[in-house]
Amino acid sequence: MNNLDEILKKFGESNTDICSIVTFGSFFHLDRKKSSDSLSDLDVFVFTDDVKKYNNQNKTEWLSSFPNSVLSVYLQQGEATVRPRVLFDNLFCMDLTIIDKKLLVLAKRYIQLKKFKAFRFLFKALRVDNYIASFSYNLSSGYKIAYSRDEFYPVINQLVKEYQFETIEFNEENFKVNYNGFWQMCYKVYIGIKRDDMLYGVLANDNVLKKIIIELLVWKEQLNPHRESAIFKGKHIKKWGNDYYKEIMNDLMFNHKKEEAYATLLKNISFYKSACKGVSDWHLPDLEKSIISLLESEIKTLSIQNERNDAPVLTTI
Repeated sequence: MNNLDEILKKFGESNTDICSIVTFGSFFHLDRKKSSDSLSDLDVFVFTDDVKKYNNQNKTEWLSSFPNSVLSVYLQQGEATVRPRVLFDNLFCMDLTIIDKKLLVLAKRYIQLKKFKAFRFLFKALRVDNYIASFSYNLSSGYKIAYSRDEFYPVINQLVKEYQFETIEFNEENFKVNYNGFWQMCYKVYIGIKRDDMLYGVLANDNVLKKIIIELLVWKEQLNPHRESAIFKGKHIKKWGNDYYKEIMNDLMFNHKKEEAYATLLKNISFYKSACKGVSDWHLPDLEKSIISLLESEIKTLSIQNERNDAPVLTTI
């Protein structure tokens, strides 16, 4: 999908409830030439007066301004957000996070009150703080205001500038969270493959899997500062780590082929286990063995099935 700047601007203008559209993630600049991942989907925050409008995956009239027709919409519900994942017929994918614009206004007031430590004047301050932290974190590696009413431009820039999200530092407890999250996500991907849900059960969960791996790589460099730099500017990943980028892109990325997905997941596991060395010796061998055994069993079963399918058929005269 080309000329995304104009497409998103038209999208905002065609839906009068939208007050701001902000792109973020690896493709935030909307320029494929600048993206390290040519297959990256587009991550978008949409601030609106009407969140409910986007809460029905069977009603997609709000996408009519896009040049390509919609192939499917997968809807996820958040605590205060709606998250439609839209796949167009040219296989371009867009992840939207729909947010009530009131939260944007409330966040501006919160930052002003925070400077004067006047939290008692703002109801549910901790919850607002968490929302701002999540928003700021997503935009901290780069963002672009693709469309906005004039009064919201400075608000968005102010949130990113004045609210600095603290990165998670390495310690044994945080490593355990990362470790358990990785193996749980591996199991989710395994279930996605088994159910033949390659689009959402595998490819969407793979985004989370890679974030977990990247967090581990950040810690690995922090603990080994004298080695060749793998990470650029802390959590700002330059091609997902110089030495790791080629392997991640060539060997660890999933495609739509079910028969290859089990083997790819095993490669992710091997890569993660290798990266853990020098970070922490703590692990759960029974958990690792159970998931690896599941994958090896599926690969063996598929191999036997393929051999039977490829065997020549004998005919009698």
